[in-house]
Amino acid sequence: MRKSYKRKVVQPVKQTWILNRLITAPELFIIGEDGKGLGVMSTAKALELADSQGLDVVMVNPTNVPPAAKMVNFKQFKYQQNKLLQKQKSKQKIIDTKCLRLSMRIGIKDLEVRSKQVAKFIESGHKVRIELLLKGRERQHADIAKEVISKFITGIENIDTEQPLKLESNKFSVIIKKKS
Repeated sequence: MRKSYKRKVVQPVKQTWILNRLITAPELFIIGEDGKGLGVMSTAKALELADSQGLDVVMVNPTNVPPAAKMVNFKQFKYQQNKLLQKQKSKQKIIDTKCLRLSMRIGIKDLEVRSKQVAKFIESGHKVRIELLLKGRERQHADIAKEVISKFITGIENIDTEQPLKLESNKFSVIIKKKS
């Protein structure tokens, strides 16, 4: 059987709400529809009060003693919670690590093109991993490889090294980021 290398999509854990008759706690701290606390009351009395107003009792914080519940229209409450999650998700800044490979025999013009790419990545807020692979006889000239990478890094402005230059088996790598 073939091995699949596709990334598995991780589904986010959906929020499950405990509401109305599913609430097993004997007493609840009730929060009204307007957000004001109505105090501690029995679950049966809270359900009766919510039914008379045409609302649902939703458990907001089950870990409190007594658990906190809110009297709301559940469909509207769920809609607002989903909107809040979407808003938080859109404000998240995902920082990727971009990878750039160099070789020991890279030309000057190629280095300039690569440095422009790195500058563009860093300006957009990404981290950049710069790698230099050593093949065959190049492994015996590690000092030249260090020199190529250090020359490349000095040509780029406004950067900090997050991870210093290090040798991993047959490649040198360094991670750089925007100067803070």
